[in-house]
Amino acid sequence: MGVETIFSPLTRHDVLTMLIQQNVVHLVGHKQKFASLFSVEEFWGALRHSENVRAVMPKLRQANISADDAPDMFASGATICASGLESTFGKFSFLVSQVKEQLGFSGPIEIKAYYSPDGAGFDPHYDPRTVTTLQISGSKRWSYGIGPSEQFPLCNSPYPLTPELSTSLEQIGTATTVLNQGDLLCLPPGTIHWAAATGESLAINFSFEHVGESIADKFCRSLLLELLENPELRKVPLENDGDNMLASQFSDGLINELALHLPSAISGVIARLKADWSLS
Repeated sequence: MGVETIFSPLTRHDVLTMLIQQNVVHLVGHKQKFASLFSVEEFWGALRHSENVRAVMPKLRQANISADDAPDMFASGATICASGLESTFGKFSFLVSQVKEQLGFSGPIEIKAYYSPDGAGFDPHYDPRTVTTLQISGSKRWSYGIGPSEQFPLCNSPYPLTPELSTSLEQIGTATTVLNQGDLLCLPPGTIHWAAATGESLAINFSFEHVGESIADKFCRSLLLELLENPELRKVPLENDGDNMLASQFSDGLINELALHLPSAISGVIARLKADWSLS
């Protein structure tokens, strides 16, 4: 299963356009579309291999729990979330490698599973990632902004939402849909959303991450490595208390050395980034 199977009837080009233009996409599938991908039975087994298992309750209250605690927490009304399945669940590991290769996506792709009892879900918030939800079984009612309230945020939204975010949601407008088995919903980073299960609901969240892997992150890491090639720039500057002229001269010398090498280092990094991700 790859990009065009998951996002059918969208093509690979359509999916790339969705990610680049930050489009909200809702696809109606059929009951068997994700049948080979995951199941409730596999969910309970995957909990024992998950990097993190959480019980999520109203008002976004949540707690880390053990796999053994999950059935009781689910029976008490909590959504059970299993994270890190892309590295612990074989089928998902292969799926992520396929999608990254097919899209040329250089950031992390993470997979989480959410199993919710009737009425359970998440209160209004946004995520710092592109959230792609695949409805595996049951149904869940989703409400969401028809566009982002913040462009590529670096962290989750505050809870409860600030007045500014609530106002932005009113200005952007909202939509509501019910995801049934085989349906897909993709929301751009910074898009406020909330959801509640209608009956028991199992879904997986297939997320495209930008935090830590943006072009700015890649540039800064590359620039650091470039500058550290110069032994002079591996020296530690000394604090100046106002009387230590030697410390002042030493630190000024390091800053001047940095300023001298920075333009060529930046040019070299930009050239390599173009070579890696551009045909120009």
